[in-house]
Amino acid sequence: ASKTSISRQTVSQIKNSLINDNFLKIVNIPDVRKLDCELIAYSHGKILGIKKLDIQQKISYLVFAVYTEREGSAIFIFEDYAKHKLEYDKLISLLKKEQLIINEPIMHLFPISHIKFQKIDFSALVKKIFELKVNF
Repeated sequence: ASKTSISRQTVSQIKNSLINDNFLKIVNIPDVRKLDCELIAYSHGKILGIKKLDIQQKISYLVFAVYTEREGSAIFIFEDYAKHKLEYDKLISLLKKEQLIINEPIMHLFPISHIKFQKIDFSALVKKIFELKVNF
């Protein structure tokens, strides 16, 4: 509210409206080091009009996802590389079956042991994907 010069009540109403319209979803992200997970994966790909709510419920390892009508980005956590490979193959076959992808997404893997966690902030990613010119 202080960054936008809008009252806290108005910001809260806007936030609740976005949550009720399923545009935003509040997700608590656990400390992945305590979950005995070894990999974080970032994926970006070209998609066709997505039925994202149905698909997201079928992907238990999905942490964060942002979609437009033509592309999508997502962050996943995995216990190990073998689990990643198994689940990735399932995800690709599901997306192909539902005819939701144009080509196979690019997947980047990051070992959790090499990542310094501070505060996870998705605002820069959301601003870039939706080409927003706001400061938050």
